[in-house]
Amino acid sequence: MPNRKDIPVKSYSHERKDDLPFTLKTMEEIYDASEGKTDVPHRHEYFTVVWVIEARGLHYIDFLDYNLEANQVYFIHPEQVHAISLEKRPKGVVLTFTSDFLIESGIDEKFVLDLKLFESCTSNPPIEIDKSIANRLHLIITQLKYEIIKSDSYNYAAIGSLLKLFLIECYRSNDEKRHKKKLQFAGSIDLVSRFKTLVESNFKKMQKVKDYASMLVVTPNYLNEVISQATGKSAKEYIQDRIILEAKRLIVFSQLNLKQIAFELGYEDYAYFSRVFKNHQNITFSSYEKVNRKKYN
Repeated sequence: MPNRKDIPVKSYSHERKDDLPFTLKTMEEIYDASEGKTDVPHRHEYFTVVWVIEARGLHYIDFLDYNLEANQVYFIHPEQVHAISLEKRPKGVVLTFTSDFLIESGIDEKFVLDLKLFESCTSNPPIEIDKSIANRLHLIITQLKYEIIKSDSYNYAAIGSLLKLFLIECYRSNDEKRHKKKLQFAGSIDLVSRFKTLVESNFKKMQKVKDYASMLVVTPNYLNEVISQATGKSAKEYIQDRIILEAKRLIVFSQLNLKQIAFELGYEDYAYFSRVFKNHQNITFSSYEKVNRKKYN
């Protein structure tokens, strides 16, 4: 049965000859290597940070288009589908790192996800940074370049510490409303994080709120209250949004048909899935496919 690999996936085995699961490249060298051509929409098997210093063009992330502007920072989760289209040679920095690198460098992946810079299935616009933050990021990048070249027994720890500092600076500069939800319930921030992680791992086989509530040892009503306050959506809506997003990715970027996509997402009745999709998107499966395959391919 076809799976998500039908969407092009970039892995470290294709990009690095050494064994350090962390890279630092400039947007300029990536642009030159591709001869300025727009890459096909794809996923990564790793986390990606794109700091745009100067650029003109568009960044496509899960069917949302963002105009590239100076001093933006994008955070791409491994599950997201994205592509960058540039009008001219850019200036910027691209950091990539794997979950394995986080482990090796002593960083809890939960720390990275709790910053809410990387969102796998919700709107994830870039953050805007001011001159003072940009100056601090430049210093961190300079030190990172040094540590990558040095490559000694403390290499992972040093690079990991600098990566954490880079992410913390970005977190601090971001809109407070996006990051600091004033939730009423004790422990709710951790609950939201665990719920999102569970949905990411299980949305193809688990679609009921009660099943997630059981895994999280809370009642469905309590889970709905917390998720609604944190995201503006009920737990059921969040789960369905994740399913529909994956459906959209497969419709546009894979060669699967309606029946195959429905089966891939846990629906044995593809006619029922077609109705679910239409009710959610206000457009039929075939119409969505026709419009968006032309746009993004």
